Amino acid sequence: MINGIIFQCLWFYFAYFGNDSNYVPIHGAILTAFLCFHFLFQIPKHDRWQEFQLMLFSSVLGIFMDLLCHYLKIITLKEFFYFWLIPIWILFAGTLNHSLSFFTNRPKLCAFMFSIFGPMSYYGASQFGLFNYQSQSVKLMIVHGVLWGVYSICITQFKERYHEKKNS
Repeated sequence: MINGIIFQCLWFYFAYFGNDSNYVPIHGAILTAFLCFHFLFQIPKHDRWQEFQLMLFSSVLGIFMDLLCHYLKIITLKEFFYFWLIPIWILFAGTLNHSLSFFTNRPKLCAFMFSIFGPMSYYGASQFGLFNYQSQSVKLMIVHGVLWGVYSICITQFKERYHEKKNS
């Protein structure tokens, strides 16, 4: 639960201050503090490498998905890429084995829920004026939902493979 609350608080912080270059040292300090807290207090020592790999994989995949959404004009970034998306994806990756583990341990439910709530989170962010979201286009909303579903399948498959390797 703490993990989810931390994610939401930092999501708002990075969404609001993320592209302000005056805050870059603070951004780095906050992200570093989160990662230290996450790996030192939330992850058992023997699971840290596995957690790091999951976070790296899911963050890179999420950033790629945002760039693809920008290319497909699902989201329209005012600049080519927003710096604040990187820490948000890292923070989100930190929830996959914790506050979102109920879903990520159930691949079909995860795909269903991510397909719905992933696009809804973008719609919410667009209401803050963070970027333009093409929510008036049902076709693009469906494509975005499918992308989130594929993202969730990749994450759950990655988790399953590493869990099997660890327990073999």
